[in-house]
Amino acid sequence: MVAAIILMHRKGISRDRLLAKVEFLYREILARKGLIQINIAPTEKIINVSLQLLSDFVEIKNSIIQPITSQERASKSIMMLSYYRNSLAHHFLNEAEIMTALYQVLSSGKKSASFDELVEGTLFIKNLLRGEFVLKDTMRTKEDVAAVVKFMQERDFLTVDLFSGAISIDASKET
Repeated sequence: MVAAIILMHRKGISRDRLLAKVEFLYREILARKGLIQINIAPTEKIINVSLQLLSDFVEIKNSIIQPITSQERASKSIMMLSYYRNSLAHHFLNEAEIMTALYQVLSSGKKSASFDELVEGTLFIKNLLRGEFVLKDTMRTKEDVAAVVKFMQERDFLTVDLFSGAISIDASKET
């Protein structure tokens, strides 16, 4: 998780902000029933141990943590941090596929998508990527998509109109 956050902030991130972002990521993975190797909430001590393990790939300058940027080591540093980050993508894949399908509908000028449009687009994307990701908890049916949409609605990622069934993104909640 630490490597993923450092890669997001290639120009650097403070320890406090790194800890806050790792805590957020930890909670989001747990909300998706993800397994974490050490199932303990991140602490400053855990961040320090992680940074020690990543010390060949990160540098700390003026209390700011960033990937090593020296020309001869930068590409290896980014590659190795990416290796550690790649184990996180599957936790968010179902939601990413739904949001991609929703974006496709909204980019055509509509303000919302019907559930059927969302299911059709999501399952199309899922089929397109079926050889890229092998997941146990994947969406295969309309009911599976409905369960993930419900989760996303509960987390305030999507708005579902109870009367029309229209699914959209509440622009006032975007961050």
